[in-house]
Amino acid sequence: MRFLTLIVMAALSTPALAHKVWLVSKTPAPGVDFTDINAAVAAASDGDLLRILASNDYPSVVINNKSLTLISDSNNTVRIHGLSVRNLAPGKRVVLSDLLIEGGTEAGLAIKNSAGSVWIQDCQIRGAQGFGDFVLPAPHATGFPGLDLLNAGQVSVARCLIEGGAGENYSLSTSPGDGGHAVQVLGTTKLSVHASVLRGGQGGHIDDDNTAWDALDGGHGLAVGAGETLVMSSLLEGGDGGIGGEDFDLFLGFLCGNGGDGGDAIGEVSGGGNGIVRLAASNLVGGAYGPPYAGSGCSGGFAGVPIDVMTAQVLPFEADLYQLSTWSPHVEGQTIFLTVTGPPGSLALIAVGAGPLQSAVPFYAGDLLINPAQLVMFSLGNLPSVTQITAPQVAMVGSFASFYSQIAGYNPANGLLTLGQPLHSVILDTLAQ
Repeated sequence: MRFLTLIVMAALSTPALAHKVWLVSKTPAPGVDFTDINAAVAAASDGDLLRILASNDYPSVVINNKSLTLISDSNNTVRIHGLSVRNLAPGKRVVLSDLLIEGGTEAGLAIKNSAGSVWIQDCQIRGAQGFGDFVLPAPHATGFPGLDLLNAGQVSVARCLIEGGAGENYSLSTSPGDGGHAVQVLGTTKLSVHASVLRGGQGGHIDDDNTAWDALDGGHGLAVGAGETLVMSSLLEGGDGGIGGEDFDLFLGFLCGNGGDGGDAIGEVSGGGNGIVRLAASNLVGGAYGPPYAGSGCSGGFAGVPIDVMTAQVLPFEADLYQLSTWSPHVEGQTIFLTVTGPPGSLALIAVGAGPLQSAVPFYAGDLLINPAQLVMFSLGNLPSVTQITAPQVAMVGSFASFYSQIAGYNPANGLLTLGQPLHSVILDTLAQ
């Protein structure tokens, strides 16, 4: 345990971690710095932390080429109506933790044209529903992605629920649309997903006995257009198809519109390139077919399938399940409990470091998500079903420290070496509570 203490202190004791904490709340109060997240983003310097305290809704947020950490108070729900991270330079990083991010009029979270790192943990992310009104701005009936990645650099996702937006339903004033994809990957993106749920959006309904149109299709759990994606210990689900329509013509009789097709667990972005998906210890479920209009005798759609790709590659590999969890933020002087789970009898290791970086490690299943130049590794010995460890805090007056960690393990029963679930932890100085 003394060795563990020294290891964690070494990982935390870099001058680059001594940054300012800004308190954000919709309700003005002593100690609150901002009532608006965008104002806090503008005022913050690279490396600062925005601690969002109030259980309130906030408008969309844009982070442009700035290293920041955004976390909510552990006892509150913070809802942000759309968040965009753009133009991160190499070496810059954004951490998003314990947030509810819902697309106001587009993707829940968009990360574009970046070469840095974005670390997302314990978040719920949902794309906006499609809007098919025949008014300005131009309609976008298709649901929006939950997480939209285009040339996004390195993105790590852990313990998140990500859902695509529902497609617009048919009405006399709206056009219907397909469900949005939970995660859409395009361009030079390197994505790692651990212990998360990716669920496509519901396809738009026709559900009208005067309209013989086919219903719309559900979105994919993961839509691949390019880039590299690693998925471990996760559930990927296609969205359900919409309800079909029908019509009665005096001369032709009853006319049918079919139900929509279910989305696929892993599919392709229309017009995408040659993406690569590596897949381990995960469940893939196609979306349910859309039913016909009730009582019409028309046909339903087709159910989605686990994998439907033409140019992308899906490469399954074998891996054990290792998970790492704790509460965050911590306060200086408290005890940190890191809970570790994995196959009993495995030799468990933890990598701890000050920064993220995705890299493959020879002979290990999975990717190392911590910068090899900054990490230290230590052994927990053989695992029972659950192991807990404690580590001290590091005092940094008026500011905060943080560290990245990742569980790894060797299972002698099958000879597998696995890099598992990652974790980012924040430690607040007592003056920054």
